[in-house]
Amino acid sequence: MNEWQWLMLELLLKKTRAENVNKIFIVITKKYYNPKKVINTDEIELANDLSPLGLYNQRTKALKIISRIIFDDYNGKIPLDKKQLLDIPYIGEYTANALLCFCFNKKASVVDVNVNRIITRYFGHPLKNQNTKRILEFADKLLPSQNWKEYNFALWTIL
Repeated sequence: MNEWQWLMLELLLKKTRAENVNKIFIVITKKYYNPKKVINTDEIELANDLSPLGLYNQRTKALKIISRIIFDDYNGKIPLDKKQLLDIPYIGEYTANALLCFCFNKKASVVDVNVNRIITRYFGHPLKNQNTKRILEFADKLLPSQNWKEYNFALWTIL
């Protein structure tokens, strides 16, 4: 899977069951194979293609904005820098770290709500009420010095 497909996957998975995304992912990524294709597609057509997932108006808006920024500001390539990723609307810590880890093989903690739950349950009550930044800092300390991609993936697969 290339970087663009991975970014689309992350956006499609937001607040959506993976089984539902699996049903349309290949068709969507073949049709919208790069940011320019999203930019050049009518919003109604894009929304119709995303409608099986729900939240299609939000997803359409996010994809249009992200595609435009990546195309205009980064020559159609997803940036390798976390700050640049976070400067793009609709890309937060989780998505930025997932892209860095899984696409660009950079050491980054991929912490979604489920991984957060594992960390707080395993390491106890003091972490339970911590903010996201503190949990991410703690998760970074847990990352192994090698094989961080496999480690992050393993956390996902046990959920």
